[in-house]
Amino acid sequence: MALNAARHIRDAVYLDTNAWSMLAKGDMPIEPLAAWVQQSNCVLWMARMQLAELAARPDIIKGVADTIEKIPVVIIDRGVNDLHGLPWHSVPVNLRQPLHLTTPALKAEFIDQFSGSLMIEARDHLATDRDRFRAWLQQALLVAAQSSPKGWSAFPERVKNWIRQMCTKNGCNVVEDALENPECYAGARLSFAVLFSRYLVNGQGWRESDYLDYLHAADMAYAKIVVTERNMAECIRQALRRPEVSGPELTVETDWLRAPHGPP
Repeated sequence: MALNAARHIRDAVYLDTNAWSMLAKGDMPIEPLAAWVQQSNCVLWMARMQLAELAARPDIIKGVADTIEKIPVVIIDRGVNDLHGLPWHSVPVNLRQPLHLTTPALKAEFIDQFSGSLMIEARDHLATDRDRFRAWLQQALLVAAQSSPKGWSAFPERVKNWIRQMCTKNGCNVVEDALENPECYAGARLSFAVLFSRYLVNGQGWRESDYLDYLHAADMAYAKIVVTERNMAECIRQALRRPEVSGPELTVETDWLRAPHGPP
């Protein structure tokens, strides 16, 4: 993974929570994905958002463990390092933990940790953050609706302002030169672009899952392939048509799991 980063090569497959759930419940076979990942020199990436969301589903935790028994994953967390203004391939990783549940003891420990108090606290914290985010977003949308220009023509300046706000909120210095480079602030750019596409271009209303999608998108910017639901996939594809945004080489829906393939 370090060598690929040095060569500016994305190598991670990012499954959203719905894709993980389908694998865990047996609605999608794991064998095609396991074979393709191994043959393609890629890794199956699990970020903190998948961990938090899957932990809220006690009905599929054992299925998740069964899946990780058949295909190793790597837990990767970049923290707020995306906001330091570095190109995506130079952003440091706070945590990189390979995970392969090859014994009954490892599977039992994984299930126990997923059901523990730390994961419950993390879910509660996410719910509080979501409610605050919704209140802030609704106010921001009111302001945006009254301003000009409209649609994607407003995106270049608004994404810069968004990045400045996120840097200030998280105590990071803004690197002004990096604001002009689509490979810098990659996660902040893509996550904002998803919101922008949904609310200011497509006119969608708020859904409870939108906050988690926003957080997922910040991680998806670093993946090679993203497997997600239809609306999210279309938002990402729209965003990646913009020269101000960089991200995954291929964004697909969950049917991709039946016959995995690489970017064209």
